[in-house]
Amino acid sequence: MKLLTLVVFFLSICLAPTYSQDGIWKEGIDHFKAGNYKEAIQKFKQYRRNTIPSRRPSTTFHIANSYYHLHQLDSAIHYYKETLLLDDIQRISQRTILSLSRAYLQKADFKNAFNLTLNHLKENLDDKAALIELQDICLWAYLIKHQYLNVEYLTDYVKKPSYIINSVAAQKLIARNIRNEAGHKFDSDRMEQIGLAQRWHGRFYDEEEEKSIHFMFVNPDLIESIVEQEAKAPEVMVNKELPLYERLGAFYFLTPLDDKKIDLALEQEEEIFRLCTCLETPDYISNRYKSKCKKDKRALIKAAVALNNAF
Repeated sequence: MKLLTLVVFFLSICLAPTYSQDGIWKEGIDHFKAGNYKEAIQKFKQYRRNTIPSRRPSTTFHIANSYYHLHQLDSAIHYYKETLLLDDIQRISQRTILSLSRAYLQKADFKNAFNLTLNHLKENLDDKAALIELQDICLWAYLIKHQYLNVEYLTDYVKKPSYIINSVAAQKLIARNIRNEAGHKFDSDRMEQIGLAQRWHGRFYDEEEEKSIHFMFVNPDLIESIVEQEAKAPEVMVNKELPLYERLGAFYFLTPLDDKKIDLALEQEEEIFRLCTCLETPDYISNRYKSKCKKDKRALIKAAVALNNAF
């Protein structure tokens, strides 16, 4: 009888931490789902201290996301980077890389955001989310530097009542970047023209109530504005004294491509230009330009051609 009591006693000691840890994890998840991010961080950190190593990448990723939702980007970046060091699960790594990239971007740290996303994309050309992220990074850098888009629209990413812009490209960037107070993305489903302005309607995915984004164009003559901006973009694209991400931003600003634009893009010597050009080549481009992509023997370019239905 005494032996049985001792066995039960020791089993209860050994099993208690497991049940306790499961409870702590569930509390962390519940806090996270409820938007109580400070409480979620406390629970996830408590859980991580005593959990097995294989569960630490996921826990650290949740800590990073909680800091991100609190708009504490430096802390979010720290834990996203720590997740990558811990993680050997490809699915979590891809999510972490894009989350880390967005956190860098929202600090207007274009260099780190660009290098991280480009290196990931080169290894995962079929990752459409990564390609969109790369486009966003480059376009933000280009529009802020060369088209005078307000940098606060990027760094202060909680939705504002209205935005003053001078390009259609800026609308898409802002819509993809804004978050509500809980840190969740906006999904637009329709657009309304109001005089010289546009209103995009949609919802944050954690809210049922419809919200809207109001865009006011600086130049009332949008056609004239587009012509002026498209005349300036090629100058930026070929300027090798500028950061590569700004030059690629000018390239993406000029999409969709026509024969003249694609000819200029293919003249650039950097592999990333050929990669992006071959990925962005539309069906209607002349075969003489398509052939430059198809004849390129570099593995990365061949992979891009294989992904693009235009070839």
